[in-house]
Amino acid sequence: RMDRKPMKAFDKITLQDMLNADINSFAQDFEELSTAASKEHTLKKGMASMKKDWEPLEFATAPRNGVPLLRGIDDIQTVLDDHISKTQAIRSSPFCKPFEEEVHKWEATLMYIQDFIDQTIALQRSWMALEPIFVSDDIKRQLPQESENFARIDQTFRTRMNQVDSNKNCIEISKIDHIVEDMTECNTTIEKVQKGLKDYLETKRLYFPRFFFLNDADLLSILAETKDPTLVQPHMGKAFEGIAKV
Repeated sequence: RMDRKPMKAFDKITLQDMLNADINSFAQDFEELSTAASKEHTLKKGMASMKKDWEPLEFATAPRNGVPLLRGIDDIQTVLDDHISKTQAIRSSPFCKPFEEEVHKWEATLMYIQDFIDQTIALQRSWMALEPIFVSDDIKRQLPQESENFARIDQTFRTRMNQVDSNKNCIEISKIDHIVEDMTECNTTIEKVQKGLKDYLETKRLYFPRFFFLNDADLLSILAETKDPTLVQPHMGKAFEGIAKV
């Protein structure tokens, strides 16, 4: 803005040199530059503080049937929600231009962690419901396509969750190649498995209407144990009024 060549090397400039260059006539320009630099510095400090906060954060897991499942994510979710909002605020500021690429990269990391949490929680909830069903040989025989699909889901889910369990650090997990994509694909497939299972139960109910008195879990319990009719006894009272045992 001064439209002048540098008088000497930056670290050699003295106050007298600046006065000789009539620096006071550019006071407004320097004030604008100083304000912009100050705000940029504040934003950078905010970014650095967020990154430091994430360094010790780790997911907690608890084993179930040999698979470490996510648990107690409330604290991480609270930090994540707060930092996503702060990062988006920084990104929208005109003073983040000099480090805009860093901001976009950090926002992408936080959003990837959010996607990981969402997809993993959804998948493990469905997996816990279906895993006891598809260990039954009877169900595997009656639903071969759904059983095959669930077996693939089960293998991928176990592999990915073991990776998570080996290094629970949130930032490190966000660097695992395609982990969110795999979880998302598993969720898409497991929805098809659930639909196939629901359709299968519906055909059984239409074939024997008394099954309409049973919920899905009870009906599956019966269908999964076709080799032992005595296991129907606990559900007898629900299907037939006034009958507790045969």
